[in-house]
Amino acid sequence: MVRGRDWLWVATILGASVLHAGPPGPAKPGMQLPLAPDKARYFPEALRRQILTCPGRRADLPPMTVMDEFQDGWFSEQLAAAAEPSLAKLAETGPSSGRSVVRFTWLPSFDHSVTVRLEWAPSGDMHLAARMLSGAGGYAPGAVKQKVDRDLTEGERAAVNKLFASLLLWRQPAALCDMGLDGAEWLFEGTDSAGYHFVKRWSPNNGAVKEAGLAMLKLTGWHFKDIY
Repeated sequence: MVRGRDWLWVATILGASVLHAGPPGPAKPGMQLPLAPDKARYFPEALRRQILTCPGRRADLPPMTVMDEFQDGWFSEQLAAAAEPSLAKLAETGPSSGRSVVRFTWLPSFDHSVTVRLEWAPSGDMHLAARMLSGAGGYAPGAVKQKVDRDLTEGERAAVNKLFASLLLWRQPAALCDMGLDGAEWLFEGTDSAGYHFVKRWSPNNGAVKEAGLAMLKLTGWHFKDIY
């Protein structure tokens, strides 16, 4: 069983995301970002305070937030296992550095977790750092099983920039009331001169998060039997 709640709420919320609009800005490829120590929390506390409006939710239940304590620990454990940097920390310490990073984290219940991170350089170059873990997204993360570190080709850079410019990912609601037992968490984080950005969905069927996530997974060159 997936590491999640034993209920399902599917609804659409009103209100804006904590993210900001606009395509990613410049960064240095292959840069050393601040790693969060093991068992550290990767996400800002503000996400655990931002309440979602979930039509039909019982009034006697506690309000849903963009991220709860359980998810914070779960997602952070997966990112720590991948030795991923903390983008929230980077946003706190380096907003004036011109660094821009986008990370997609895919946590399927029964399959290997995957992180795909893109870093932009002032020159227009773009660096890819992808990690696949040996465990499963809904269980223990395991260790790094496969990794890719490379610069994107000119064609790939153009396609990625066009995609992000068209999707306006940071204008999407930070979260919906969409949770379930078996499926996958799709997380997008970013940092640029505007600060830290966050969007998550549960097994999206369509939309900006689904389209951007599929594009990020394709850049790894890995074969996935099922993407859900």
